[in-house]
Amino acid sequence: MKIFKVVGNVIATVGKTIEDVAETISVAVGDEGLKHSTRQAFKIVNVSLDQSVEMALLESNKELDDFRKEHNIKPAK
Repeated sequence: MKIFKVVGNVIATVGKTIEDVAETISVAVGDEGLKHSTRQAFKIVNVSLDQSVEMALLESNKELDDFRKEHNIKPAK
């Protein structure tokens, strides 16, 4: 039970630290600066996710082509 209390306290402390950092950044750069930074950060994440999906599709197609070649399977038309 004590371990859950310690883990809970650690999570609460990390959450409070993040909240404090966000508040400090908001004061330092203002609300518009914070909004702009947040939009840019999400844009970077979204672009990375799009790239990940595209690479996974390309890898999947390549593996499928290699499998077909290995087993002499002609692609479906």
